[in-house]
Amino acid sequence: MLTYGQACCIVLGLEVDTKNEAVAVERIKAMDIVKYYNPDDPATIAAVVQRRNPIKYKLYSSGDKETTAIEHDELEKQESSEESEEEYPRAYVTKASALAFLKEVMFIEKPYNYKLYIQMFVDSCYLRKILIERFGEIKTTPKQIERWVSSDGSWGKKKTKRVEKVPVEGRLLWVMNDENIANYNVNTARQYKLYLKSNIMTTIGYIRKSKSRESDTTRCRLINKMIKTQRNKNFCTKVYVSPHSNAEESFCQRDKDVNSSLLEQLEECDGSIQDLIYRLERKFGKTRLVVLDYAGFSTNINDIVSFFRKYNQIRELVVDCGNKYDIFSRHELINNREALENFNDCRKGNVKRSLI
Repeated sequence: MLTYGQACCIVLGLEVDTKNEAVAVERIKAMDIVKYYNPDDPATIAAVVQRRNPIKYKLYSSGDKETTAIEHDELEKQESSEESEEEYPRAYVTKASALAFLKEVMFIEKPYNYKLYIQMFVDSCYLRKILIERFGEIKTTPKQIERWVSSDGSWGKKKTKRVEKVPVEGRLLWVMNDENIANYNVNTARQYKLYLKSNIMTTIGYIRKSKSRESDTTRCRLINKMIKTQRNKNFCTKVYVSPHSNAEESFCQRDKDVNSSLLEQLEECDGSIQDLIYRLERKFGKTRLVVLDYAGFSTNINDIVSFFRKYNQIRELVVDCGNKYDIFSRHELINNREALENFNDCRKGNVKRSLI
C-alpha cells in the first residue's frame, strides 16, 4: 500500500524516493491540499473539502515509515471529524418543529399527568438543552430559541429571577422530566439520520406548492425554504417541485404546463414532477421518497395507490410532519387502508410547509 509521501510523489510526477517524498509532502502542504486514499489512482483534493467528508476522502497512512508532521496533523483532523460526526450529529431544526415539540413537553398550567413533569424555572439555555434532547446537536443559539418562544406567546412573558445572586430571565413552567423526554424521543432528527444509514437507498424529495395568488417572487422564496429543508434536514440528494398544483390533482397531470422560467429561479431544484416521473420510468434502483406534510404529497388516495403500484422501485414514503417523521412502506400504502386515511384526513388546517 502506498504511503502518504509516495502518493505525493506520484501526484506531482516525481520519482519515488526518500528525498523526493519529503519535497513532495512540503509542496502539498504549501498548497493546502491533501492526498486522499485511492490505492489505484492517487489524487489530491483541497484540505477543507476532505475535512468536510472524511469518510469519503480517507487519508493515506504512513505504512512502515515514520509519519510526517503534515500526515499526522491531517489524520488527527480526520479522526476528530469522524468522532464528531458519530458522537455529535448536528441536526437542522426549524422554528416550527422546535415550537411543536416544546408545546408537547412544556406547560404553564399543571398537567393532568403531573407526575411525569417537574415545575421549574426555565431560561433560554434550558430551552436549548430540551431541544438537544429531542433533535441532537443543533446550531440554534439560546437567544434565537428565546425569540421563537416569546413570539409564539404560549408560555407567557419572561420574568427575572436571581439564581446564585445573578439575575436570569425565564418562565416558571411544568417541564417533562429528562427520563420521559428521552423515552419520548422517537422519530427524531437524530434517529431519522441513523435510520437512513441503516436502510441505504436513494433518498429524493418532492415538494408541492398549492395554486394561490402569491407573486412569483414570494412563491420562489417559500419553495426555496422547502428545498433547503429537504436537502439539509431530510438529506435528499435530489428534490423535485410542483410549483402550481393542488393536493387532489393526479400526479400524471401535475406540471403539464409548468412555468419553466419559475423552475429556473429555484435553488437546487432538479425539476418538476414530470422530471421525477421520467426518472422513475428509467431508473429502477431502490428509492425513498420524502414529502413535507401529508397534504404536501396528495389527498387523492386512489392516485396514491396507483402511483406506488406503478413505480415499485419506491420502497417507502417518508412524511416530514415537522416534529416527527412518519414512514410507510410501499406495501402499507398499497394494502393498508388505515395508513392511507392519514392523507384523507390531513386537511384539518393549512400547514405552512415552508416552516417545517
